[in-house]
Amino acid sequence: GGPEESDMEEYVEIYVLKGVCHEKLQDYNKAAQCYIKAIELDDNHKTAHGRLGIVYKNQGKFADALKELDRQMEINASVFFLIHRGIINRAMSNNKSALRDFTEALKYEPENVYCHSKEGLIYEQHREFAKAVDSYTKAIDALDEKDNEQRWQLYMFKARALQCMKKFDESLEIYDIYIEEAGLNADIGYDYSVLLERLGRMEDAVAVLNKCIDALPY
Repeated sequence: GGPEESDMEEYVEIYVLKGVCHEKLQDYNKAAQCYIKAIELDDNHKTAHGRLGIVYKNQGKFADALKELDRQMEINASVFFLIHRGIINRAMSNNKSALRDFTEALKYEPENVYCHSKEGLIYEQHREFAKAVDSYTKAIDALDEKDNEQRWQLYMFKARALQCMKKFDESLEIYDIYIEEAGLNADIGYDYSVLLERLGRMEDAVAVLNKCIDALPY
């Protein structure tokens, strides 16, 4: 830990910070150059590989991004970098790897709404609907009560997964909660009425559809 080593650490941090600034300015080429220089000076830097991976992700260089984020995990795993690796894996249709990343991130942050919701979408895509419902429920429970838009979106995801399980009554309950909180709109009204029709509740379906028609601007 002499003066020369201390100076070298400062140089590394200067390049990393400069890279962050270029990244926030969306000048990804310059950001990448800074992170590469930092890595040349210290291949075990605590964040440089991960930050370079995110830059490559933003440039659409997914294979290079994964390589850097894999290296980052060897040095210093974090929720931030696990989520970004999960996003890349999902973009590359590596759903099992993406699921592993989001699940691993949840070990560090058990109430991470983003990770629970992405888990749910992957489970749903693989027709594991019960697991999807569980993930969506955990995401809803972890949400800030003021985050209405995201909660309403998660209600729709959960209602959809329940329908795929043929749990129509439970799905209908989710729609009821949605409509009570957010009101009726054409999209929700249509989906709600489809479900009512499936349950043989034709008069209720017609009543909802009429409300939607009455609300039309033309």
